[in-house]
Amino acid sequence: MAGKKTKLKPPVLIILLDRLRCGYTREGACGAAGISASTLRRWEREFPELAGEIELAILQGIARDEEMLDEHIVKGDRVALLHRMKSRDGPGRPEAGEQVESGKENRWSRQYQQVVEAIERLTPEQRREAVRAYREARESGGKDPGLGQA
Repeated sequence: MAGKKTKLKPPVLIILLDRLRCGYTREGACGAAGISASTLRRWEREFPELAGEIELAILQGIARDEEMLDEHIVKGDRVALLHRMKSRDGPGRPEAGEQVESGKENRWSRQYQQVVEAIERLTPEQRREAVRAYREARESGGKDPGLGQA
């Protein structure tokens, strides 16, 4: 026996989209709006224009998070830098029992240290310029310009 279907109501939709724009996951936004994830999936199937709005809100949330991360990197926050590197390059550390070619196990930690040293050599203005160049490259689909080139 199927449960009662939740109707699509503007206040619920406003909360849902607002939370997605703030970087919540789909499940988190659904919880805040008082609906289940299955209700959201059903609404996306029934209302294709809503699916587009949801996708746009998710992308806005990602962009917001990226800008906040960039601001922390500009300030020299190493944790933010570490997060950026992990999200871009993966964790870079072998899993337990995984075979690793000789010399590659420390590649990522060496790369991180090099980036940290490069950031420490930059002035605050150079840091802002590096983040600006990174954003432009990311928006144009180009490669990460690297911090040493700012």
